[in-house]
Amino acid sequence: MKHPVARRTVSSLLAVARLVAILVLLGTQAALASGGSEALLSEISRLAKGGTPGLAIALMDRYQPSAGEDPQAWMRWERERVYIHQMRGDWKSALGRLRVLPSGLPADFVRWAWTTMAAADIELGRSERARRRLAKLIWTSSPQVLGQDLPEWRRLIIRAYLREGRIGDAHAAMLRYQQDYGDDAKDRQILQARVLLQADRPEDAAELLKDADTPQTQALLIVARARSGLGDAEGMREQAMASLDSGELDDGTAYQFWGALAELARAEGDRAGEVSALENAVSLRRRAPTGEILVKLDADSLWQAYAGHAQQLANERQLLVGNFDEWFELAEKLSEQEPVGARSLYAYLGFHVGGEDERDMAHGRLVALLSAEKRDRELLRQLYRGSSRFPALDAVPKVARYALVDHAIGEGDVELALRLMSGLKEPPPGADALTWDLRSAWVLILAGHHTDGIAILQGVIERRERIEPVLVDRIKHVL
Repeated sequence: MKHPVARRTVSSLLAVARLVAILVLLGTQAALASGGSEALLSEISRLAKGGTPGLAIALMDRYQPSAGEDPQAWMRWERERVYIHQMRGDWKSALGRLRVLPSGLPADFVRWAWTTMAAADIELGRSERARRRLAKLIWTSSPQVLGQDLPEWRRLIIRAYLREGRIGDAHAAMLRYQQDYGDDAKDRQILQARVLLQADRPEDAAELLKDADTPQTQALLIVARARSGLGDAEGMREQAMASLDSGELDDGTAYQFWGALAELARAEGDRAGEVSALENAVSLRRRAPTGEILVKLDADSLWQAYAGHAQQLANERQLLVGNFDEWFELAEKLSEQEPVGARSLYAYLGFHVGGEDERDMAHGRLVALLSAEKRDRELLRQLYRGSSRFPALDAVPKVARYALVDHAIGEGDVELALRLMSGLKEPPPGADALTWDLRSAWVLILAGHHTDGIAILQGVIERRERIEPVLVDRIKHVL
């Protein structure tokens, strides 16, 4: 039999839910009425830049003007939408939006769309397709348009060659580009240096960049000197750290500096330094153009670096492969004094220890160490969702999925949170069951599964003999 207080509370809370829905709708309509779609677009942009791009995209899905009714407004919204996808590193969604455009759009918007699609193709490793798009743009454009846009298209073609590993073609295209446009501009200098580095000519790249005076060129100079064995390694490291500590770098440039530091550490045989630099780089990966740096900076590289450092630590202490209890003990000892070493050991154990329970324990401790810092929420996402080691969500260890739920909720990506929670019936180890139930209900309701969400809330209420006011407040907050 249902507790009478529970029945009254459920009825009251459902009424609150209806009221909240009405207030949200009225608030949105008021914003639209007072400032129009441009004011709302400005607020959505602010949400995206403030760390909730998933919520921003959801609002755009609902409120973007149609191309038929207001094409100018639609184009402004669409540019912002694609920018948000790029900011998230979601090149597939950006490409999907631009692949099919409404008819009758201005030629300059169509050229922007095709140029952006070519850049997305390069980021996704589809360089041949990118070059076909760019060739079509070049052959169908007027002389006036070519005078304006051709340099950018040619730079993209060179990037596509580099991504394909066609170094000879990239070098030839770069030489022709220099002949036509000179080599004084910084973006051209950076592109030329990248071509030289991929052509295994680091000394020439270092000579080209010797007067580097921008953060981007300085990061490339460190890579060139590390590969050629030129320069003072400690001085280069101090220069990179000074730039990173300045707080003036955008995410893409910081990503490149961390990549340069990873390259420098690898050249010196400093495995701990390599792991640390890769962790910082990978945490920025989604917000940086991956085609702009030569050092491989992805989750798979980091897992490999973890394994290398773990084996080094074990060899130094003469730990035997197979006697993993001692590996766990060492990781525990290093957790406070050498956290990079501890993370490396747990990462290695998560794939190599024999039993499933032991692997889960290793991943759990790795997740706990990475979750200690706020920035590492994105690093967790990359490790467990951006790696070929976990091709599907159900391959991700449950302990990591719990952490990823928090990350998805923080970004406003409710659909992902819902997928991650599938099959996670119990709260994470050591967590409060009530908090987990309320979070589950919140995700279900926000994703549109209202009946399932309300059922969880009803269960929360009916399992209690007494309904505390604080519980009512928490459930009202969910609704």
